[in-house]
Amino acid sequence: MNIVDNNKPVTAEARRFKEFRKAENLTQIQFGEKLGKDQATIQRYEKGTFAIPIEIVKSMHEIFQMSLDWFFLGKGGRLYVPQKGNLVTDIKAYELNQNILLTQVSGLKQEFLKLHRELHEVKSILASKS
Repeated sequence: MNIVDNNKPVTAEARRFKEFRKAENLTQIQFGEKLGKDQATIQRYEKGTFAIPIEIVKSMHEIFQMSLDWFFLGKGGRLYVPQKGNLVTDIKAYELNQNILLTQVSGLKQEFLKLHRELHEVKSILASKS
């Protein structure tokens, strides 16, 4: 669990977390049951004592269709409303996402190869000392 400094004011995310629960007409216990957390943990999220893990935010989005823009940025409505897109826009978005992923994979491959080379260098050094 990520513990937050008690001297800091409650974050906007903590305030929206509580606001969302109340808007769903759920008690802390009921909300916790849906998110797999106990009442004390929900209370700590709302007070800002614990940082709200991204997994919890993701669950709120999936279970309650909570808008991530609203939660993180305070923009738009509380609930996610899918945008009506058109095929061209959707294809461009997929292409952009694919390019981002390809770049990330390429970077990971380079990092892996670097670590692989370093491992062999260490093995060579250890073998020469034996």
